Amino acid sequence: MRDRLADLTANSTYEEEDVSITVEKDGFMEGFFRRVEEIRGLIDKISSQVEEVKKKHSMILSAPNPDERTKEELEQLTSEIKKNANTVRAKLKAMQQSLPQDENANRASVDLRIQKTQHTVLSRKFVEVMTQYNETQVSFREKSKGRIQRQLEIMRVLQSQKPLLGTTLCGSSSTPTLRAEEPATGDTCVSVSLGTQGRRAAVARADGSRDLGGMSTAVWRGSGRVTTDDELEDMLESGNPAIFTSDIISDSQITRQALNEIESRHKDIIRLESSIKELHDMFVDMAMLVETQGEMINNIEKNVTNAVEYIGHAKEETKKAVRYQKKARRVRSPSWLSRLSV
Repeated sequence: MRDRLADLTANSTYEEEDVSITVEKDGFMEGFFRRVEEIRGLIDKISSQVEEVKKKHSMILSAPNPDERTKEELEQLTSEIKKNANTVRAKLKAMQQSLPQDENANRASVDLRIQKTQHTVLSRKFVEVMTQYNETQVSFREKSKGRIQRQLEIMRVLQSQKPLLGTTLCGSSSTPTLRAEEPATGDTCVSVSLGTQGRRAAVARADGSRDLGGMSTAVWRGSGRVTTDDELEDMLESGNPAIFTSDIISDSQITRQALNEIESRHKDIIRLESSIKELHDMFVDMAMLVETQGEMINNIEKNVTNAVEYIGHAKEETKKAVRYQKKARRVRSPSWLSRLSV
């Protein structure tokens, strides 16, 4: 058999080249993921702060005269949430603006899909946390308003009604104290301690009747005016609680305590509404951003699947390139083998 190796070597026009696959480090994506983690950390911090706000709200609502320190801590939390929320919004907007706008030119870019998906997920998470914060504020406002309404009813009952036994509930001789209780449906309950007279429960019922619990002969006459929800809203909007307490004479310890609580709750609501208004524009802005990205949210799973398929395809292409490189090396004639054939 004739050795054709020399002919093959002579006819070969293959020029020796090094075949290599270069995988460059993408500095932009590394920086992008650092920004993602930074934003995610801020959102998690806001979420934790919202939980702390809930605790402060519970403490304020449970105390007739909330500690000023608790209110200051709540103000500090509100300020920090506002600061962090503005930072997150600015970073999300900057991230959105850095995304390529030419969809056709970048349709096959895995990096682009990753960036858009991360931005969408972060935006949605941010809106969810801020929605929870808004609901917390609204709930606190409604509960504070309910406490104001209850105190108004209590004061009017005590101002307008006296028991037939002749005991003056608001008199200085008996030094009564007052605390509001959770009423049954249709009732406004007032617990009054009358010194040596013992504790009696004054109940203002829905049908207008009054009685002292445990004392069948003590009946409350007349009816106290009930402040409606619309009237409360008018009071809150006016910023002056005196428009509904001007008819109440604060000539006793009970009414003075109730008036102080009304004023305190009213100030809490005013501060709260100011915070809600400050965050409203930001909330709407981010909600609209997520709404415009609704299609992207729905296709997150599809994008991730496509990315996985793309990576699998890239791995297969890499294997093919390696096989081509090995074949090319086999075709080349080593110098020592050429000399051996001669």
